[in-house]
Amino acid sequence: YAGYSMIKNEYFNNQIKVECREHRRRILKYQQKVDHTEWRMTVRTVNAYYSPPSNEIVFPAGILQPPFFHKD
Repeated sequence: YAGYSMIKNEYFNNQIKVECREHRRRILKYQQKVDHTEWRMTVRTVNAYYSPPSNEIVFPAGILQPPFFHKD
């Protein structure tokens, strides 16, 4: 998370900062060559998916954390 200045107990404001930075990153990538090694989700995303073109199942770290996942 280099370049991010997170403030404890301000989840919403921190999330806005992250989303704004991600939006700027996407704009800068417009009409550039596709990086096939880049992840399609952030690690905090609570989702899992199957990608047929690369024949892979992806489990971002967010789905493996409580309350969505428990070892029991």
